[in-house]
Amino acid sequence: MKKIFTLVAMAMMAVGANAQTLIAEKDWTGGFEGEYPMWAQFADGQDGSVTSDAEGVAITVGTQTGELWQPQVTVLNEGLSLAEDGNYKVVITAKFPTDGTLQINMGNWDGRDQYTTDVTATGDFQEVEVAFDGYAYNVDGNGFVLFQCGDFAGTTIVKKVQVYDMDGGEPGPQPGGDGIIAEKDWTGGFEGEYPMWAQFADGQEGGVTSDPEGVAITVGT
Repeated sequence: MKKIFTLVAMAMMAVGANAQTLIAEKDWTGGFEGEYPMWAQFADGQDGSVTSDAEGVAITVGTQTGELWQPQVTVLNEGLSLAEDGNYKVVITAKFPTDGTLQINMGNWDGRDQYTTDVTATGDFQEVEVAFDGYAYNVDGNGFVLFQCGDFAGTTIVKKVQVYDMDGGEPGPQPGGDGIIAEKDWTGGFEGEYPMWAQFADGQEGGVTSDPEGVAITVGT
């Protein structure tokens, strides 16, 4: 008898588990007329659209520049001239609010390379190195170092930016010695508005302000 009751209970549980009630449905067969009747959004700089198709709704996502998904702040744009196929190293002295992946771009507006490195927040300033091997952009000067810090929610303080020529540097005296070919020391912050280019995504809270210790890059929601 106990075995019979067990089998009945198991059968009832199976029926309950498989029971389902359809509470909403939208059949897009045949597409739609006019503009898409529901809400859709694509980022600035991202090719994308929602169009009608004979079989349903066609959601097309094309190229994504990525430029507006990450806050971008130029942290050095003075005296940077790079040789074709040269080997360089960027050293950032900064204080990071959280762990994350730091993305550094170096080049000019015609082209740039990007390298990343993982950073563990320490609560104090640390030197973070990013190697640029076989670099080929910005052979005519007018270069920059671009700092992408979307992973670091909160305020990152950038104190110093240095670019090293790992091939020995150009002949003649170097700004900082030891192969340093470009350097920007932000200790003490800056006066007035931030003097370099910065960009945050639409709808993304963020800003670049002066801090007694350096440049304060704040990334919010």
